[in-house]
Amino acid sequence: MSALTTLTLAGKTIQANFEYTSGDVASQFQQAMQPFIDQYNIIQQGVANSNGAPIAPPTDQQIEAMKEGVANLINLGTFGGSTTDFLDVEMATQADLLIKTLQASGMVINYPPNFGVSGSGNTSTVTPLLPFQITFDANAAAAWQDLALESPIIQQVLSNSQVAGSYGNRTLQALVELVYVKTGNQTISDSLSSLQSALTGTTDAVNTLTSLQNLHNKITTVGPKDFLKTQLSGQLAATGSSAATDFINGYPGIASSFFGHTLNPVLSDDIIADFDKNGTQFDNVHFNPGPNYLATADQLIQLRDKLNLQISALSKTTPRIPDPSHPGQTMEDPSTLLGHIRTVYNDIVNHIGQETVTQLNDLNSATDQEAFYQKFKRWVLDDYDLGTGSTLLGNNAPSNNIGTIQQDLTNAITAAQALNSTQQDRVNRYLFVFQQYYQSASSMLTAINTLINKISDQISRS
Repeated sequence: MSALTTLTLAGKTIQANFEYTSGDVASQFQQAMQPFIDQYNIIQQGVANSNGAPIAPPTDQQIEAMKEGVANLINLGTFGGSTTDFLDVEMATQADLLIKTLQASGMVINYPPNFGVSGSGNTSTVTPLLPFQITFDANAAAAWQDLALESPIIQQVLSNSQVAGSYGNRTLQALVELVYVKTGNQTISDSLSSLQSALTGTTDAVNTLTSLQNLHNKITTVGPKDFLKTQLSGQLAATGSSAATDFINGYPGIASSFFGHTLNPVLSDDIIADFDKNGTQFDNVHFNPGPNYLATADQLIQLRDKLNLQISALSKTTPRIPDPSHPGQTMEDPSTLLGHIRTVYNDIVNHIGQETVTQLNDLNSATDQEAFYQKFKRWVLDDYDLGTGSTLLGNNAPSNNIGTIQQDLTNAITAAQALNSTQQDRVNRYLFVFQQYYQSASSMLTAINTLINKISDQISRS
């Protein structure tokens, strides 16, 4: 028999089995709870079939069944079962919570002065005969029905009661096998499910950032005109005794000027078409789209929108840090994956804005198309075409933002890959804990069986 403790049920102090109880008590508990489970199912079925209309209130027969269920719960909690076992702690707790929902809806329970004293009730079986008075009219029943519709508490109580009724009468071995192991399975499953969701999110972020990196690699270079053909053409055509000397003397200056000239970065030819790769006819100002320009620009917009969705998802799970500029407030941690992805997202928005794919595809005028192209080009070229010595756009002034977009992309990809590795390590740790959990259950069962065998040996010898 399990040790006893004291609890409160429907306003009365009762005894309860601390760990587990008999099958007889568990069966009677389930029978007493059944009217409420049936009524809750009727309510849910009524909601499903009502098409939004009010559902019918409980009938007189259903109300009487619930009153009988309360009486049986109180009698069982007060006097125990036929084997003198009582409700276990979980059963008594759920029964008390259920009765409180009924009392909150208008049920009134009036006890006689000596209720609970030995001889005042039936100590052998639970019967519907009431040694106390229960008032539960149609209005109170309708109010309880409304509560069941509006609040999850009744569903939770009934669900917990079914679990308690199933496990409350188990032996210690069965508790280990069914409850301990089941709890471990559920805990590990919930943790792995949450981690799987996080891994999926991180993997999606890695894929999005990798696609952005591929787009950012849509760059090539054009160099200065052919050295011998252009810079030395006059020297090669010269004749006379001084030609060789002039060639030798002039070569260092001409070569220095040629090879010291900065290479011009440009979009790859599938995006911008028809230019001379020697740089003689290349025009970087005017819009001359290649065969894949529109598809590539569409992809950048779509990846921008994916990043925005990933930012929203990561914002719900990424811990925030104190904001040093605003005491008492928090801010995003810029060193997290969320912080890095937001930086990459802002880089794109700062260059191409919030243009949608539909808006891009609907641009009709050459002026509007070229305006977006210039924004798109700025993101891909990453200001490298504005470096010292570049002749593109006629601007030789260096930019302070050269390579910023690539650096932000690299930081984000590194953060995503690091987080992905960390999450995979956590999966392995969870699986190790899962293994240890099962081993501990096995060890407990072995210890219990050993103890039972020793007790049996002692009994057989006496």
